[in-house]
Amino acid sequence: FAGSPNGNGTYCGMNYSGRGGDAVVDEDKSGIGAFAWTAATGCALPPSINSFTPTDAITGSIITIRGLNFTGTTVVNFGGIAASSFIVVSDSVITAVVGNGTFGAVSVTTALGTVTKTGFNYMLCPGGISSSLVSDVSGSSYQWQINTGSGFTNVANGINYTGSLSSILLLNNIPSSWYGYQYRCFVSSNTYSNTFTLKFTDTWIGTGGTSAWEDAANWSCGSVPDANTDVIINSGTVILNSNTSCRSISVSNAASLTINTGFNLNLN
Repeated sequence: FAGSPNGNGTYCGMNYSGRGGDAVVDEDKSGIGAFAWTAATGCALPPSINSFTPTDAITGSIITIRGLNFTGTTVVNFGGIAASSFIVVSDSVITAVVGNGTFGAVSVTTALGTVTKTGFNYMLCPGGISSSLVSDVSGSSYQWQINTGSGFTNVANGINYTGSLSSILLLNNIPSSWYGYQYRCFVSSNTYSNTFTLKFTDTWIGTGGTSAWEDAANWSCGSVPDANTDVIINSGTVILNSNTSCRSISVSNAASLTINTGFNLNLN
């Protein structure tokens, strides 16, 4: 290519040697079939992820992934689970819809490789759910740990856990009262995985045929939110006819929430 750098190096996967200007390139890095060129037409590079938002999501959430070299993306995963759909908006932006995700990393795959970025939290449904945590660090041994507010301690297999000594920790029948509990994996060579935080969310979908908060069919989790759940209402009309509690609530400008006289919604 024109104006090649001095000395030896690698450009687009090919070795070169030169003193500026034209360069001699070993195309297969074997010392055979070297050639010279005066202009570069560019080369394809593997993808890279700079960021993704939001980092906390549920099934159906739209995640914006920013980075480089996304053209030709074939797979987008959340916690190792394929996105239900995705759009390559540009070479540097992908929008993807979360499927049945798990905690872990966001990954993007093209013909030139796969890149991952840790820090994805899959928000859970209340009501004794099951999910999994995947360590983003590999090693010869694993020990999952939990922090309930007083520091990390080792997890043991039992009613709520399977795989405490493996790279994947299965969570079984986790109650929503565990909101905020943190998990990490201690890996051989004194290395820790990314920290995962349990969060529980229920989103209004309004498919119950009524506007009643109390109708479980109106909620994405198939159950009415409890006191430890973050509630999201993005659209529709919601009417509350009972005394109830939730952890937090978000109502968009496109939605309305009416609390009928004599009833209260308490935020914990």
